[in-house]
Amino acid sequence: MQSQQKFSVGEILQTAWGNLRTDPMALLERAGLPVLLSALVSVVVSLYFPGDLRLDGTTDTSDPAFAEAVAGLLPIVLIGAGISLILIVTFSVAWYRHILIRDPKEAGWLAIRWDSARTNFLFRFVGLALLAIGSAFPAGLLPQLIGLPPVVSFVVMLLVPITIFSRLCLCLPGTAIGDSVTFADSWRMTRGKTMNMAVVAVLSLIPTFVISLVVLTIASTILGMVGVVQTLTATFVLSVLSESIVYTGYGFQAGAIAEAYKRLKSREIE
Repeated sequence: MQSQQKFSVGEILQTAWGNLRTDPMALLERAGLPVLLSALVSVVVSLYFPGDLRLDGTTDTSDPAFAEAVAGLLPIVLIGAGISLILIVTFSVAWYRHILIRDPKEAGWLAIRWDSARTNFLFRFVGLALLAIGSAFPAGLLPQLIGLPPVVSFVVMLLVPITIFSRLCLCLPGTAIGDSVTFADSWRMTRGKTMNMAVVAVLSLIPTFVISLVVLTIASTILGMVGVVQTLTATFVLSVLSESIVYTGYGFQAGAIAEAYKRLKSREIE
């Protein structure tokens, strides 16, 4: 009974936020370079983005020229997304190690170096993402096959991937610090805590994206008023703002997952 009382979502989120609030330099040392590099990637991608490629009321998406423009842009977008994923992985491993084992070496340039732990983390992260995202379509198809309303399919398509990610995500902090935590281990450790883990692992990111949307809207409006919104400098500034908020959100989410991992891991040991 004592073990069950240790797992409090409120305490976990409070601890995750406390790690950010009381030691902002630790976050800056681990996220600073990934943020700047991600912003540079955004600028480079924008250089390849055709100025006339827009989706608005006048765009004819059936025009072969539109399809050709999209096809030409796709490789650079995929490369940019791949680099962004690598940067997220490097930061995530560094932050998990900071939270769980207080590794002082995971900072600055060392925080973006690649090692075997990051390779293992990348495979786990991609596998987890594929499992979660791949479950959405079959999960949403089943209600339709038995004649339930479309809204039920939509809800199921959201809840099933969230459940899978929430129940399996403890493999991420374990992999980051070298513990052997499989998907099956994570599923077992989170048994009976699906809703709690959904708040910890998924809903914790919602404030980040809301704040990011508000800040970027205000910043874009200001840059537009001074007539520099289409410049590379504006693109870089907006990207730095966006990535700073997003990486702070990743830090909060990773801190919450790490805290959940510590508590559920200790419960297994007791």
